[in-house]
Amino acid sequence: MRSSPGDGVVSKVLVRVSPLASNESLGMTEELSGRRIVVPETRELGQLVRMLQERGAEAVPCPMIAIRDAPDPTPVEAWLRRFADGACDDLVLMTGEGLRRLLGFARRLSLEPAFLNALGATRKITRGPKPVRALREIGLAADVPADEPTTEGVIAALGRHNLSGRRVGVQLYPDNVNERLLKFLKGAGAEPDPVLPYVAAELEALGVEVNIMPHDNTFFMKPLVRELTIALMKDK
Repeated sequence: MRSSPGDGVVSKVLVRVSPLASNESLGMTEELSGRRIVVPETRELGQLVRMLQERGAEAVPCPMIAIRDAPDPTPVEAWLRRFADGACDDLVLMTGEGLRRLLGFARRLSLEPAFLNALGATRKITRGPKPVRALREIGLAADVPADEPTTEGVIAALGRHNLSGRRVGVQLYPDNVNERLLKFLKGAGAEPDPVLPYVAAELEALGVEVNIMPHDNTFFMKPLVRELTIALMKDK
């Protein structure tokens, strides 16, 4: 892979395909032992990676999504100023990436010390281990971890607390406005204050060149993802 200087986005992905990539071979559990498989790193492929690893393959994540700051910084900056002034009683962190992006915005606005002070004083609700890890990076901890790393898990954890009259910051993530969580907060008497600090785009949509090249024992799984998943599920 070759990265474009300065933008953090992969500009070209060279992917290698083994002769193994046939349904006949994929149905054989032992055939994957010792093979290295490059897996496009998207949110939907966790199960596929696990199935490959169970069959002895080494799964290598290959970034296929570009993460960027929100293209319009105005609402993010306005939210950060409110938060730094102590407007929020609680903050729901849905992703670790979201917290890191908020910190980046705060740093560029010279609001980082005020943001960190407010963050330390705010009750922090986390969805899964990634936002917990991001908090630890800045010396903080989660106050209310979700029961499970889903919106339902966040709602279940918040449901055990009195939210009436509280202003709750909600860090959203791309392609999910999370109306379910916002509706729950309003129903519980809270005032949600959402912020979307970053966006995601498929690299191919950004003009990234993707080549498929046979080589040794390594193969790339796109556009073979669907076929490979079906073949592995049949072998279960």
